[in-house]
Amino acid sequence: MKAWYLRALRTKDIRSFCKVTKDKGERSTLKLNIYQLTTSPLDGIVTMPATIAFIKKETSYIGCGTSECSKKVDMQPNGFFECFKCGWKGIEPLRKFSLRCTVVDPSGTLWVTMFGVNAQLIFDGMSADEL
Repeated sequence: MKAWYLRALRTKDIRSFCKVTKDKGERSTLKLNIYQLTTSPLDGIVTMPATIAFIKKETSYIGCGTSECSKKVDMQPNGFFECFKCGWKGIEPLRKFSLRCTVVDPSGTLWVTMFGVNAQLIFDGMSADEL
């Protein structure tokens, strides 16, 4: 992770995002800051302009061996991993992102969790296994 950080520090541009909400099947775009987001009862997909200030060390978990299922799995007494959601059994589970981080903007601080592809975008497409 340190190697990625040092490489990304020199090459990353600051990116702006917006908040996207779903209201009765329609999509609308609102530009919000952290304070507005945390004090407003909004549903939907959330993106906002902010800076990642802190990433917890535990960036991934051992998940189901299929790419379609994201359930966490544990090793069973027989030495196999088993997914109780989709029924997958095997010896090679996939490491999957569960990225907990703090984001900040001038209005406040917020803990967020990113999974899968969203977390992978932060690390320039690297998989959880590569990280």
